Order: sequence, then structure tokens, then C-alpha cells
Amino acid sequence: MIIGRWSTRALGELQPYDNDVLVFLPDGTGWIYVMNRKDWFFDTFIWKYNENGSLCIEGQIHEYNDEEFKVSGISFKEVFYTVELISPKKIATFSTSLSSGHIKYGFDDDGIPNLNKDMNEPERIHELIKFLHWDTPKSVIENVIKELVQIDNQYLPFLLQPMGKAYWDNAALVLSEIEYVRLEPLIPGMIEWMRDLNWPGAMTIANLLCNIGEAVVPHLKIYFLESDDQLISWILSEIVGDWPKTFVVHVQTDLVRLAQRVESSEYVRVEAERILKEHALL
Repeated sequence: MIIGRWSTRALGELQPYDNDVLVFLPDGTGWIYVMNRKDWFFDTFIWKYNENGSLCIEGQIHEYNDEEFKVSGISFKEVFYTVELISPKKIATFSTSLSSGHIKYGFDDDGIPNLNKDMNEPERIHELIKFLHWDTPKSVIENVIKELVQIDNQYLPFLLQPMGKAYWDNAALVLSEIEYVRLEPLIPGMIEWMRDLNWPGAMTIANLLCNIGEAVVPHLKIYFLESDDQLISWILSEIVGDWPKTFVVHVQTDLVRLAQRVESSEYVRVEAERILKEHALL
């Protein structure tokens, strides 16, 4: 069975900057993703089995770096393949190269989206979130975002750092498209997302919290009292430091305390004092 995510990196070779990915979805769609040191591109496609068991693959959309989408030029009328278990890897070998000269791919993941099966609403949302993997074409993600922003409020927590880091960048983009009032119950979880600004999506979330504004204030007060200096420093630099005075006044006493607290790190004291002086609150 060819359904799943396959990649050249899954062959076990060291390829820190290069990777070719093939994704075959159960609904007869899929994509090719090629990443190298200089650029990247996607080709989405539709696929089916020919009567002789080979694959027919017809391209749909071509995406190259951040340029406008174009019509894909790929067309494979008859591609034979074999799948072998070469312990501990499953290897797919194709009769012709589908990308970058490669004909061999290792099995990377079977956790691909499947919207064809019978599902309740939470299960459907989970399948949609699987599309948020960073190896998914933008043209596909754009449509998925439109669906996910419409989910019921009770399911919005599903978007807080879901599944694994490969999904977080696009999950953060979904949250950034949702009305702020719907996001208020998620504010503590979004602040937790900022514990490491190197985490995928963390900067998007920081900017989102900054824009939400006053509704974030009560939650920040708790973190100013109870959290570690590293998170407090991110809150100051990425949220409060970009706020207008109308918001900053609500945390004025907290900033004064942080600026004068001996236990605070030097960065926290300096940043808190800077914000106070910038708004003439000290």
C-alpha cells in the first residue's frame, strides 16, 4: 500500500538540509515536497491505480518558494513501484524518478489526513489538524485554515501546540485568524507556548497576544507573580513592550515591582524600567 508519507530522509541517510517528501492520501490526492539548501517547491497531484497496478499521477498546483502558484507540469501515466520491509525500514522503490532524481523513499509516517472515513466532529477536526504539518503545500493549508477557523469554541483548545512541533507553525496561523473574543479562554495556553520563542509558532502567538491586548492583562499579572524570569522576559519584550500606554497602565504596579525586585534577572529589571520610562509611568 502506497498511502502515507514517504521521504528520502527516512532512508536513514544524513541529509540535514535536503529532503524529498511524497504524500499519498486515501482520497486520491497528494503532493511532492522538495527542499534543498537554496529553495523548495511543492507539486500537488491526484493519483489513481491503473488496471495493471501501476500509478497514474497528474499534477495540479506548483508552488515555488514564495512565488505565485502555477499549474503543475508533472504527469506520470504509468509508474510501477514496490514496497519492501528492509528492517527496520519500509522502502518504496519507483520505476521512474518522481522528484530530484530519487526513486527510493523511506516510510516516514502513516498518520496522514483521512477525511473519507466516518467520524464525529472531534475526530474530523483531528484529521484536519493533520494537514497542518509543515510539509503540507500552502494551497492545501489555506483551505484547511478556512475550515478550522469555523470550528466550535469547545474544540479550539485542539489547536494549542497540537500533535508535535511539525504542526505548531500552521496551528498558530489558524489561531491568528480567529476572532479575539473566541480566543480569550485559550490565553493561558498561548502564554505557555511562549516559554521558548524558538518553538514553532511561538512568535506568531506572541504577536497575537500582543494584539489581543487588555484581555491578556489578568493572565499576565499571574505570570508576573509566579513564573520564571525567562518567560517574564519574553512577555515584557514581545507583548508589554509593544503595547500603548492605555494597556501598560494596567500592569504598572507589576512593572514597578519587577524593576525593583532584587530576585529579578538584570534583563527583567532593565526591561520593566524601560517600559515604565517610555510611557512616563516611573
